[in-house]
Amino acid sequence: QCQQPISATATNSSELQRLTEDVAEVKESIKNLSNLLQDQLTQIFESLGGLSKAISSLNYCNNDDDETLTFSEGLKEPYILVASEELIQIADLNGERQQVVVNSSILHKAVGIDFDARKNYMFWSDVSRHKVMRARLDGTEITSVIDPGLGFAGGIAYDWISEKIYWADSKQSQIAVADLSGSGDHRILHRTGLLSAPHAIVLDPTTRWMYWTDWGLSAEIEKASMDGLYRTAIHSTNLLFPHTLTIDYENQDLYWADAGVERIETSKVDGSNRQLLSDYRSLHPFSITFFEGYLYWTDIRLEAVVAAPANSLRKNRQTLIQLQASPKGIEIVSRDRQAEAPNPCAADNGKCSSLCLLSAVAKEGYTCACPQGMKLAPNMRDCRK
Repeated sequence: QCQQPISATATNSSELQRLTEDVAEVKESIKNLSNLLQDQLTQIFESLGGLSKAISSLNYCNNDDDETLTFSEGLKEPYILVASEELIQIADLNGERQQVVVNSSILHKAVGIDFDARKNYMFWSDVSRHKVMRARLDGTEITSVIDPGLGFAGGIAYDWISEKIYWADSKQSQIAVADLSGSGDHRILHRTGLLSAPHAIVLDPTTRWMYWTDWGLSAEIEKASMDGLYRTAIHSTNLLFPHTLTIDYENQDLYWADAGVERIETSKVDGSNRQLLSDYRSLHPFSITFFEGYLYWTDIRLEAVVAAPANSLRKNRQTLIQLQASPKGIEIVSRDRQAEAPNPCAADNGKCSSLCLLSAVAKEGYTCACPQGMKLAPNMRDCRK
């Protein structure tokens, strides 16, 4: 007896089901690989940075009744602001007049750090508590500005023109922004995919561009308008783990360090004139920042703050602060690094019902954006579900 032929429809349906299951397995494998990679990268930096929990015996005045410390007399801008997991401290540019301003009773694991020089605030990401915190630069008025929900926000950056905080979350593969007005509104600008891991981020609110490193399987240095639009890759070759980034605002130069290829490099913000400044050898930067011709960095092997002329990193290096703890983010606090510029969001929040974000390309100099779960109405100003 002849069998009835199997219909093409049934065959296609069966094949489709099998392919769908295969694709799902591949996606899950990729996701697991991405998470494993991020865990390994984090462990690498932990091991290189050391796990010392000792609090440095520095020259500061400690009030046993307080959790914070006050500036010593005479310390003025510019000065170093540095996080070392369980401590945030300051010192002058020679590494002297050192003070701890936030100590281990407050911090769990501070990594990224930035500041508002005019309003005397600092911001840091606590990757253990999954928060972004804010305090006065003397360590008082500590509060949370981004509540738990972050993955690994290794990089944060402050928009001092329109007063927003941006962060790069390598665990959740996204770049996001939040308003500091107290509304709690935040917006994911880029959800960069399973294989991407944005890590360091810097802003230039005067030109309204942002820049970040991605140390995922496809390592890149990228830029976009600060409203998230016009994203483009600046560098995508000869990179492996670009983990820190800074900018010379005056000359529009980027500087970055890559722990994979063990290089410190520079280029213009448009990617032109790329140059090798130094291989690692005795340099092992975790975080770098630029100020008046010098690069300052936290060195994870020396457990110290080190500085050198940007154009001769192999020479004239000077150890400024011995941290005696795992070094993380560093900045130079100075009003000169946060130039004034027009704020198109100042008047009535740009008539935006929620977030008003600076834009390098919009005619008005800004665009309106909505919190997660909402979208812009046709008038491009109001938000709706």
